[in-house]
Amino acid sequence: MKTCTKCNKLKESDEFPKHKGTKDGRNSWCRACYNSRRRDKNYQAKQNADRMVRIRANPEKYKDKILRRQYGITFEQYSQMLVNQGEICAICKQPEIVRDTRNGKLKDLSVDHCHETGYVRGLLCDCCNRGIGFLRDNAAICRAASDYLNKNRVCLADPIKSSQVD
Repeated sequence: MKTCTKCNKLKESDEFPKHKGTKDGRNSWCRACYNSRRRDKNYQAKQNADRMVRIRANPEKYKDKILRRQYGITFEQYSQMLVNQGEICAICKQPEIVRDTRNGKLKDLSVDHCHETGYVRGLLCDCCNRGIGFLRDNAAICRAASDYLNKNRVCLADPIKSSQVD
């Protein structure tokens, strides 16, 4: 039995959501009180605004958290990879050119990783990252695409040949 600190009612322990940060492993608010707060639109808007303030105050900390969770690397490791690659894409050897639609800033190079093993391969520009993604990270398909492009090079000096279809 446990008392909810919001509604002050005595309830069974299983009526409280799980919370790893407490001694008993349960939230201090009962499930009903907790859910009512989560459904409150004003509460959600305030939480989102507070979160954005924290992110803008320390973007490196936020980036570190994402990199650790998604790829198992730190912001320092990402920064070192960026320096080692000369701040250019590992495939096309160009800097990032795609801008974030929300703020107009250049995007960071994407972390390329093997989806089966999680091994981080390098940093890629948005175009190359999407390209190998659309080619299903399959080296044989990438080679076939390269062979196709080399075989079907169009000569700009001969417009008739470029418009012909085999």
